[in-house]
Amino acid sequence: TITAVILIVTFAAMAADNKSFPMYYIAALGCLILILTGCLTTKEAARAVDWDTIFIVTGMSAVTKAMTAGAGAMIANAVTRILGSSPNKVIVLLVFLLITIFLTNLMMNTSTVLLVTPLFIPIAVSIGMNPVAAGVAICVGASSPFLTPVGSPTNTLVVKPGNLQFMDFFIPGLGLTILSVVISMIVIPICWPL
Repeated sequence: TITAVILIVTFAAMAADNKSFPMYYIAALGCLILILTGCLTTKEAARAVDWDTIFIVTGMSAVTKAMTAGAGAMIANAVTRILGSSPNKVIVLLVFLLITIFLTNLMMNTSTVLLVTPLFIPIAVSIGMNPVAAGVAICVGASSPFLTPVGSPTNTLVVKPGNLQFMDFFIPGLGLTILSVVISMIVIPICWPL
C-alpha cells in the first residue's frame, strides 16, 4: 500500500511538470522515499539500475563532446565542398537530412541537433534556402535514430531486457530510415518551400 501511494504521488508530481523541480529530481526523491520506508532495499535498488546503459550513455556523451570540439568545423567544410558554389536546394536538403540521420545514430539525438544546427542553418541562409525547411530536416533527421542501439537513450534501455543485438536495430531501422527520408523529401518542400 505504501509503495502504491509513493508511486501515485511521484507520478502526480511528475505530471505537474514544475520547472523549479524537474522530473528527474522527483523520480530520485521517489526512489529515496521507497528505500527509507523499507519498500525497497538498497541491494534491490542497485540491482534495478541498468549499469550497461549508464556506461554507454556516458561514453556517447564523451563522443559528442569530441564532435563539437573539432569535428563540427570539419563537417561544415565537407558539406560546403560537396554542395559547390550554386547547389540545388533539394539536394542540400537531402544532404542535411542524411548527415543528421547518420550522426544521430552515432551519438545522442539532442547532441546531434546541437552540433548540426549552427552549421547547417548558416549554410542554408548563405545559399538563399528557407532556413525553416533546413531546421525541419534537422529535427526529422535527429528524430530518426533507428539504425543503432546508441542513437537514443530509449534504444539503449531496451538492449539488455530484450537481449537485442546491433542487427536487431539495423535491419528494421533501415526500412524506417528510408521511409522517413522519402516522406521528408516530399513533405518538407511542400510545407516549407525551399
